[in-house]
Amino acid sequence: MKTHIPVDTIGISLSTLCIIHCLLLPIIATSLPFFGVLAEQEWMHKLFVILALLVAFRLIFASGRLAIQIFGAVGAMLLCVAAFVPQFHDVEVPLTVIGALCLMLAHGLRLQSLRHSH
Repeated sequence: MKTHIPVDTIGISLSTLCIIHCLLLPIIATSLPFFGVLAEQEWMHKLFVILALLVAFRLIFASGRLAIQIFGAVGAMLLCVAAFVPQFHDVEVPLTVIGALCLMLAHGLRLQSLRHSH
């Protein structure tokens, strides 16, 4: 039997890393200043968002299920606003965490629907 990692699992993993990055960054930056400086780079936030969108869009919007598409769209929008709209810098962390959770939910629902269809 051939084993593979579903792309939805990769999407959930990326969202989890994003949340960990956002919530633990203050602790990491205090303990290890080098990693704090690296993690605070704006290009890193934008890279995370672009990776998340590349993984999410085709899978979520090809699912055909409205709930998956809504959670995917809301998550993608929140991540984009947090990363690319400077006026939302003060609420970047909550927007990113909520957006990543929405994408995780969309991927989880898609995985669940794939398991039930087989």
